Amino acid sequence: MIPALIEQAMNIKMKSEKNPSIISDYELAYSCGVFCRLMNIESGEDLKSIREKIISAANNFKPKSVEIERLLLMVKDFEPIGDAKDEKMIKKLIEMGKEHKGS
Repeated sequence: MIPALIEQAMNIKMKSEKNPSIISDYELAYSCGVFCRLMNIESGEDLKSIREKIISAANNFKPKSVEIERLLLMVKDFEPIGDAKDEKMIKKLIEMGKEHKGS
């Protein structure tokens, strides 16, 4: 249930025009999964390393939608805080993010 709520929250934030923020490592994990797919980034590392790869790749990445552009800004603005203790959940959320239907 929790992964589905995180997925729903991120989908709402991506559509919001009010500059929402990522508020947990779990939300970051889902978001990183989206960019792992879109940027062809390997997801086998820790969250901080994946985020750093996304930020590095962002210079050569052109978002195809305003939602993905917003999500990229949220990922850039959020530093992992270590609040996600469940590694299985992190991996599940990354995989769910990879399956995100947006571009």
